[in-house]
Amino acid sequence: HNPQGVIQMGLAENQLCSDLIKDWIKENPQASICTSEGVDSFSDIAVFQDYHGLKHFRQAIAAFMERARGGRAKFEADRVVMSGGATGANETLMFCLANQGDAFLVPTPYYAAFDRDLSWRTGVRIIPVECNSSNNFQITKKALESTYLKAQETGI
Repeated sequence: HNPQGVIQMGLAENQLCSDLIKDWIKENPQASICTSEGVDSFSDIAVFQDYHGLKHFRQAIAAFMERARGGRAKFEADRVVMSGGATGANETLMFCLANQGDAFLVPTPYYAAFDRDLSWRTGVRIIPVECNSSNNFQITKKALESTYLKAQETGI
């Protein structure tokens, strides 16, 4: 029902057809990530969420991490930030920890697209630290120091 005929086009959050989507989920549970029992919660998760991730998910991750660490560490859900993948998480860290023109020492081998993915928007350089198969690709103090000194010599 829309007597004025106005459609809000300023948001990417469409709540106009949630009732139709709920009906479809109930009729097609095998094609949906929702269960018939959970379909009524659909509207709660189908709208914009906290950029840190869903609260219940962050709470579950914090509880899992505490169990995984045998209760030796406390994880607070409010300090957990979720990301859409490893590249997004690494890029976020680069934005937080470095300024344009700074560099990170990254042990090799590493994901080949890091050079592009993590530098393009951040302006941070990736400096490879050579690790090799002779010691099962372990990072050594010598390799880190050598790479760091070479980077300093070149003005990085």
